[in-house]
Amino acid sequence: MKKTISIILLILLGTLSSLHAQDAQRAASTKVGDALNQLPAANEALFSRLMEDLLSTGEEGVLMLAQNLRSDGTSLPQAEYALDGMVQYVTRPGVDEGVRTQVAHHYAKALEKTEDPLIKAFFIRQLQLLGSPESLNNLAPYMFSEDLGGTAIRAITAIGGPAAVDLLLSAPLRAETITGLGRLGSPLAEKLLMSLAQTGNEGQLPLVWQSLSRCGTMAAFDVMANAPAYDFLHYLERVATADPQKATRALRSLIKPGNDSQVRCFALSLLLDLQQEKEMRSVLRALNDADRSYRRTALEGTRSFLSPVVNSAVMKKMKRLSAPALADVLDWLGTQRNPALIPYIADPWLAHEDLEVASASARAILNTPGEHSSQILAGMLTSPDSLRTDLALECLLASEGDVVQSVLNVYPHLNGRENGGIIAAGSTNPGKRTVGAGSPGESFSGSSPGRRTCFKRCGPSGKPGNVFPPA
Repeated sequence: MKKTISIILLILLGTLSSLHAQDAQRAASTKVGDALNQLPAANEALFSRLMEDLLSTGEEGVLMLAQNLRSDGTSLPQAEYALDGMVQYVTRPGVDEGVRTQVAHHYAKALEKTEDPLIKAFFIRQLQLLGSPESLNNLAPYMFSEDLGGTAIRAITAIGGPAAVDLLLSAPLRAETITGLGRLGSPLAEKLLMSLAQTGNEGQLPLVWQSLSRCGTMAAFDVMANAPAYDFLHYLERVATADPQKATRALRSLIKPGNDSQVRCFALSLLLDLQQEKEMRSVLRALNDADRSYRRTALEGTRSFLSPVVNSAVMKKMKRLSAPALADVLDWLGTQRNPALIPYIADPWLAHEDLEVASASARAILNTPGEHSSQILAGMLTSPDSLRTDLALECLLASEGDVVQSVLNVYPHLNGRENGGIIAAGSTNPGKRTVGAGSPGESFSGSSPGRRTCFKRCGPSGKPGNVFPPA
């Protein structure tokens, strides 16, 4: 009797287990079917609900979706969207790491089960996005595949970590391997790359230099000294502070005339960043260089240690500079926007015989805030050179100061009842009308386009456009 009851109970338990499995299967297939019917989701709330439903189906749901992916053009787009969406959903900030790890495990199973190389590549990329270290062992065999090796190595590199470095060190030496070693870096990776730089395939050398510049330490200095200049400079940018003396010698050799202009500029910027004001002599020497880019790099390189001493050293050199170099220095002084520098910017450079220097002086004054800026520019209006008066007018129009008052200070007899008359007269008929016969105002009624523009655009308050009311 007892034996009969036991048999009946076993049958009932088996039946119940079978029914439970069928219900679970039905629930997973229902959820997957509902998701496929509603994707792409119409809004974020629906997307989140569908992703939660799919996540609840576990490995079974992922494999169901994977069965709908095909490389022959008959793949179901919603299935790919669902698999992409699950990865996006679990890689959001704040999602528990365990959830991502679990999803990565399910995707690794799907990768293992599919035979189609294109579908395998899809799941390898998804594992890369999930970034779970537990996926490295699943990806490792694919490093040796001719078709999937590059994809797998890129995924391993993206996941990163010591285990990823160990895998790359054992991977075939293809472009992705070399690039990955440079990005991840390690003492062993550095040694391998140094060896490749000295004895490796010449066709791979550009990638080797590039990778070693990213991960090399001072131990690689002598090897990197033979690299192309840009790779060597990127390397020095990272390691220079580890041995400033050695790096300084290398950088000084690269700023010598005869090297490529961009190389010289890059090297000089690194040198100034490394040595600061100790390398001021190189800045002063650069001002005599024929290469404008190099001169401007030298001046810009002083920003991190700019001081009155630096300004004084540069300004003392100005009288011995060429006109283009003077213009560079004046532009540099103007970018400092320091009112205390205005006297040194204006005198004697605003009246310099070379118009390039005078223009740079005027621009620097314009860029420097201060109540005297517009007054100094207005003083140029008395010049018999129409080019210089046009320059003054152009700068005055862009000035934030009281333009009319500055002009009236130059021509004081126009004050009183004629205050603003010069502007009004010029704006009414700039080509013909004058303020008064024989007055300095006649200089504003000539044929210069710049002069006529000044009358037209300036009103009694000295601000551009005040003559005309808003539209």
